[in-house]
Amino acid sequence: MSPHRSASPVEHLVIVDGHLHDVVDRVRDLDLAGTTDVVLDTIGSTTVDPFVVASAVAQATDRVRITVAVPVTEWHPYLIARRLAAVDKIADGRLRWWPVDADATRRAESADIVAALLTSWPADVVLNDRASGIQVDTDRVTRVMVQGNHFTVDSPLDVPRGPQGVVPHLDPFDGFGVADPPATATSGTR
Repeated sequence: MSPHRSASPVEHLVIVDGHLHDVVDRVRDLDLAGTTDVVLDTIGSTTVDPFVVASAVAQATDRVRITVAVPVTEWHPYLIARRLAAVDKIADGRLRWWPVDADATRRAESADIVAALLTSWPADVVLNDRASGIQVDTDRVTRVMVQGNHFTVDSPLDVPRGPQGVVPHLDPFDGFGVADPPATATSGTR
């Protein structure tokens, strides 16, 4: 198993296609009831940003681990990594992501590039040293250069990593995570 994958199954799949406050209320209730894992699925919606939903849910919950489904054909790995780093901070390290794509090669390439970007900032590179005026040790930020079959990246991430460093991802097609989403699904707003 890759170190950035998560092998634990999810308890609830929440379909996000409606009012954000309804989804937040639903996941907050699941959190209070002791649910340990939810997947926020915005696939198919052209108006819902999966990372905005994950941020709102993270702010409203305390314990539940949040997996955000991300269609890799619509989101470049650089943007995914940038958003994951930000939302992981809001979620205090409770975030995972699910790269969604029928093409296993593109799905894996996206996940690998996201992991590389999230490690481009070492954990201790942000110094915030007021005395010297040095905020970031930029010499230690690593450039990520990938010319893949589906994506190209040639830069470090432009934001520091979140608390987990590499945000774990689910890949049910490789036997990880959601074994049978429809059988375990609990819908939110539809």
